Amino acid sequence: MQGLLGIAAAVLLLAPAVPAATASQPLTASPSPSPSTTPTPTPTPTPTPAPAAVAPADNRTHLYVLDGYGGLHPATTSSALPFRDYWPGTDIARSLATFPDGSGGLVLDALGGLHPFGSALAAGAGAPAGSPYWGWDIARGVVLAPWSSAATPAGWVLDGWGGVHEFGTAPALTIPGAYWPGRDIARALAVTPDSSPTSVSGYLLDGLGGLHPITGPGAGAPAGTGTPYFGWDIARGLAMAPNSTAASPSGWVLDGWGGLHPFGAAASQPYGPSAYWQNWDIARAIVAWTGSGSGAPGGWVLDAFGGLHAFGSAGALGVTEGAYWPNWNIARGVSGSGSGSGAPAPPPPPPPKPKHKIVVSLSQQHLWAYNDDGGLFLETDVTTGRPELPTPPGDYHIFARYSPYQMISPWPYGSPFWYPSAWVQYAMEFLEGGYFLHDAPWRSWFGPGSQYGDGTHGCINIPGGLGWGPIYALWNWAQIGDEVLVQN
Repeated sequence: MQGLLGIAAAVLLLAPAVPAATASQPLTASPSPSPSTTPTPTPTPTPTPAPAAVAPADNRTHLYVLDGYGGLHPATTSSALPFRDYWPGTDIARSLATFPDGSGGLVLDALGGLHPFGSALAAGAGAPAGSPYWGWDIARGVVLAPWSSAATPAGWVLDGWGGVHEFGTAPALTIPGAYWPGRDIARALAVTPDSSPTSVSGYLLDGLGGLHPITGPGAGAPAGTGTPYFGWDIARGLAMAPNSTAASPSGWVLDGWGGLHPFGAAASQPYGPSAYWQNWDIARAIVAWTGSGSGAPGGWVLDAFGGLHAFGSAGALGVTEGAYWPNWNIARGVSGSGSGSGAPAPPPPPPPKPKHKIVVSLSQQHLWAYNDDGGLFLETDVTTGRPELPTPPGDYHIFARYSPYQMISPWPYGSPFWYPSAWVQYAMEFLEGGYFLHDAPWRSWFGPGSQYGDGTHGCINIPGGLGWGPIYALWNWAQIGDEVLVQN
């Protein structure tokens, strides 16, 4: 924040004394002296010191979990912080980051909005200057700069295509080869603790495991050996080690099963395992412990249900009562002082043994629901995806249930597929990317042919509404883990 130094110089001119006249002398006016100009001093600009990185507080006592509705939950060793914004029933919160001193920070919503909490809220700050906003679900992560504070928040927002958008005093970043228009594959962004406004080092992580270094003056070298690359969308989080520098970057990549993949100097340091869920994509974010010693790194992994799992030298932590949601994919990020979290990942698979089975025929536009003993529970006409956005055939499971639920278009305004936001009473998600079984109060025609012209965007519309019809019966009967078989 720069101030304007203005110096005003005032010149006071004194009137010359007039000599007294005598009777023998005619009055002769003395010439008025020419005023001398008082020089106006040239202002000397007060130098504005460049913001310096702040040593982060121990995040063991400043650690917070974010849920999809915007709930902010402190770990059991941390104090609650005030947060103004909350969206009950709408899974729209995506990421959070805290200031180095742990006093507050910012929550990122899916549309790009930044919402202050803690000291940032107390300071009366709104969205930081220059922060982006798209109005559709594409924002994925927020990182606060090491010199950021409640008075001068600065950092970057990551979008799903790989775009990095600076705000506050943060400089623009260059990350060659890390932009994928139309493909939601960027997963996380992290910078080294020694980054400054003139020299930022760090990495962008894509879903396949690729680490893309920030380039420019002072930027770190590629991570080198130990960097994972999976070749399929399973990378979920990225954290830089507290002692990581531009000259010697190090940290961890988190995969969806909970696997930790150290790179740089972290690869040669011992660390104990975190939780691991083979073949279950449930790990969501990772944060390094800022209080760990240089030879004994550690941190915590967040699972989709809200569980915190320690690794390395970091001790076990819990979250406050009510902040654990078994079998509900709703935890979105974890952040402590000097840290940030990445994007929400695809939801975890359901329990292995479904209790009920729902069969949907695309050709007949019809649904059958079967009890676990094979008996028919109900059947009804439905409407599935239009030809341009078909409901994909496959064997799926219900992994999330919402009532009510707001449908928000993932397509920008102007797209032929854009639609205005609308509320439905019952929504059951069975495939990542927003594929639901849900009611459709705007629809009056279901069954064969209804998918043409006015078909859905990929969801399965079911007749009924609040307290009535097939969707109401299905909602009360279906459970997390139930099978959904979509076939031609």
